[in-house]
Amino acid sequence: MQQYVVKNYFIFMNIESLKKQLLELKKQVDGLGISIPGSIQITYLRCGKKNCRCHQTEDQRHGPYYLWYRRIDGKTTTQSI
Repeated sequence: MQQYVVKNYFIFMNIESLKKQLLELKKQVDGLGISIPGSIQITYLRCGKKNCRCHQTEDQRHGPYYLWYRRIDGKTTTQSI
């Protein structure tokens, strides 16, 4: 059993029980179905027209646009979905 000190408290961790918890979490994630790497962000944008409403206030921007961010070969890429 390993012992760790965190803010003057002792935490005893059993590696085998942690491995079992990890395997259980992996099973739960596998049960979710298809998953893709990265993250999805919802954004609102301004257009290029100077007189458009989107330049007046932030709540008048165009959107929502859904963007998928992920890493490919160490570089972050963005794709509209």
